[in-house]
Amino acid sequence: MKPLYETNPFHPLDEPELMPLDRLVFDTNLKVNPAVIAAPPEHVRNIRRPKSLPSDPTEYDRERTIFIDLPPNGSIRVAIADLGDDDFRLRRVELNPGCILYHHNGLLLTTDQVVTAFTIVCEKIQPLLANPDDTALLIPGCHRKSPSYWSAIEIDMHLHDPEGTLLLALRNARHPAIRKKATVFEGESITLGTRRGELMINLYRKDIEMARDLEKFDIEDPNQVLRVEVTLRKQKLLHYLGDEGNTAKRASHHARGKSSPQPRLVRFRASQAMKAHKQITSELRGISQVTAKRDLPGDDKTRRLVGLIARHTSTPVETLLDLYRLRFSPARNTMTRMRFAAIHELSLATDETAALFTDERYANQPVISIPQLEAAAPPGRLSFGVSGRDRSQLRHAA
Repeated sequence: MKPLYETNPFHPLDEPELMPLDRLVFDTNLKVNPAVIAAPPEHVRNIRRPKSLPSDPTEYDRERTIFIDLPPNGSIRVAIADLGDDDFRLRRVELNPGCILYHHNGLLLTTDQVVTAFTIVCEKIQPLLANPDDTALLIPGCHRKSPSYWSAIEIDMHLHDPEGTLLLALRNARHPAIRKKATVFEGESITLGTRRGELMINLYRKDIEMARDLEKFDIEDPNQVLRVEVTLRKQKLLHYLGDEGNTAKRASHHARGKSSPQPRLVRFRASQAMKAHKQITSELRGISQVTAKRDLPGDDKTRRLVGLIARHTSTPVETLLDLYRLRFSPARNTMTRMRFAAIHELSLATDETAALFTDERYANQPVISIPQLEAAAPPGRLSFGVSGRDRSQLRHAA
């Protein structure tokens, strides 16, 4: 497959429909062939069985779960529940479409590419199933009888950030649905929320994260990409992606015994994913280019008072700091801490969300390409003979 973005490092939206998905997780309840657990197929890369649990699963109040990594590069991971009496169920599938197709996730995918990744997932999981025909029920939204539903979806946006100023402008960002204080690694990442939460926003330098692979393949001067990664789970999936045509009632596949069916996300489209990302970024507060060229703020309340006065009197921070310097002759370190704290306080009332997440930036997103890995990608065709009708269903699921 010819590497995408080989000549054009940006992905305009007037090309095939952009579907920038990263990590995807769906739950299901398909039966697994017991022979697969006893003697895993050759393509299974890694199988991890539970330790220190009763041999009889009925004696344990939680399911015994077996985790299996599948190629390529372990980018498909499945969880299989052992219910006893040779009853094994496929409970969860985690996949990364970019890694499946191109062995890394620095690119932005289109709908057709995500569909191709789904067919590869079906091809790799089919040998595990007790009934191979259940493959048609695997991907959520492809069949009305499918027990599968989406449990976590990551949607990405890339910003060109050569000087790291955009990441700094986001260092005071907050979202009304996330209470936890942001975790900041200065110059590298900002995380709002947690992986177990229903909404997590992860802002990080993708080129720094991929530094090892870029060095390994002698990629010089890669795009300096700030990834704005939104993870949706549980009710936030329904809130941002659910509508009357996208949801269906499904029982939880992880509860012991019976559980009442609840609305679950079973399908979504590329346009809905992009709309959800735009809505979430529009809800961010505390974004300020004022802090883009500043270092970490201090925490002293008295020092922040300078920023508070500047905000309410429209007096420049530097003017107030000059007055303080002339009156008290403080040490240089004191003035530095005071400036940081004042700028921080001032930025809390500034909101430049619209200026940062513009339609133009959504329409022209940079990517990080590693041609050597992309050249080894699987061919862009449907595997194991999926019919045209099934391909249409996969597109609708995506």
